[in-house]
Amino acid sequence: MNIKPALVLDSEEPLSRALNEILKNGTCAVITKDAKYCGIVEDRDLSYGITDASKMKCGTACVNAPVLHTDSTVLERLNAFMAGHFKGLAVKDEHDSIVGITSRVELMNDLFLTGIVPHTPVSEMMNSPVYTINYEDTIGAAKGKMKECNTHRLVVMKNGYPQGVVSSYDLAAMVTRPKGKKDDAKTTEMASPDNRGVLEILRDYVNTIEKNETVAKAVEKMIDKSNSSIIVTENKKPVGVFSASDLFKYVLDQFKQTSNILVSGLGEDDVVHLKEIRESLELVFKKFEKSIEIESMNIHVKEGKSVYSVRAFIQLDGGHISLATEGYTLMEAIDKLAKELYVLLHKKKEILTTKKDKHKIRD
Repeated sequence: MNIKPALVLDSEEPLSRALNEILKNGTCAVITKDAKYCGIVEDRDLSYGITDASKMKCGTACVNAPVLHTDSTVLERLNAFMAGHFKGLAVKDEHDSIVGITSRVELMNDLFLTGIVPHTPVSEMMNSPVYTINYEDTIGAAKGKMKECNTHRLVVMKNGYPQGVVSSYDLAAMVTRPKGKKDDAKTTEMASPDNRGVLEILRDYVNTIEKNETVAKAVEKMIDKSNSSIIVTENKKPVGVFSASDLFKYVLDQFKQTSNILVSGLGEDDVVHLKEIRESLELVFKKFEKSIEIESMNIHVKEGKSVYSVRAFIQLDGGHISLATEGYTLMEAIDKLAKELYVLLHKKKEILTTKKDKHKIRD
C-alpha cells in the first residue's frame, strides 16, 4: 500500500486549514479530537453553503470514515473505500498512530498489478448517461446541476464536444478565494462565485477513452493521470463515465462469486509470477475443497532489501487463517506459504473430522 503524508488537524482548528490541504493533495485531511482519530474532511463535504471557512471548525465538516492500517489487505481496503465512496482514507500503524493517507488511485494501481482488472470493453461497466453543462454556464448553474443529478462531476461541453471537467473539488476551491480588501485590510469573507463563468474553474485537460477500449486500458489511463474517473466517448462525444467505484464493485463481486485468490503488492518485475502464485495455492485448496469451504484468499507481497515478505489472509466458512512467510526470492516465500497453509488446513480438517465423529457417537 502506498501511503502519502497527511495533515492531521484537531477538530477545533479552522476549517480553512483542512481545505487548503485538500486542494493541495486532492484527497482529504485527517481530523482528530482529544488526540484520537475522529474522521476526515473531503472536498465534497465543502462544496456547498460555506461562506467563511476560517470561522468554521474542522469538526463541523468531519465525516467518521473507516481507518486503515499499514497491513490492511486489499479486500479490507476495498470494503473501506466502498463504505462511503471516499477519495482518501487515514492509515494507522501498529501503535495506532496516524502515519498518512492512501487514495483510490493507489488501490486501483494495486488491483491493476494483480491482473484482476478485466479486459472487457469499458462500455460494459461504464455509467450512463453523462451529466453535462455548457461552457457558457455559471458556477451557480453547475452547483444546481450537481445537486439535481446527485453527482460530483460534470463534463463541460462546447459545440457537442467535451472541453474539460468540473467537480465538487473545483467548487470547494472557490470558497478559499478572498473577496478582496476592505478598509485596506483583507477580509475573511468569501465571495459568492455563483455568478462567475464555469470556465474560471474548468480543468483544461480531459481524460477520455473510447467505448470499445478495455477496462484495463481505462484503469491504466486513470492511474497515469491520478484520476478516479474517466469519460467514455464514442466518436469523441461522451456516452458514459467509468470510475474507481465501478472497478471496486466488480472486484468485490468476484470475491463473492468465487474462491478468488487476490495478490497485491507485486512490483513490475514480479507480475510475471502472478499465474504461478495462484496455481501453487490453488493446488493446496483443491486438496481440501471437499472438507473445508474456502471463501477467499488475500495475499500481500512486500519486497525488502534482501527478502520478500508475504502475508496471507484466508477467509473460511466460519473463520479465517492468517499466515506470514519470508524468502530470498518471491517464489521461495510463496512455496513456504503453500506448505504452511497445507499444514494448517490439514489440522483444521482433522479437527472437523473429530467433531463429526463425536456427534455420530452421541447420536
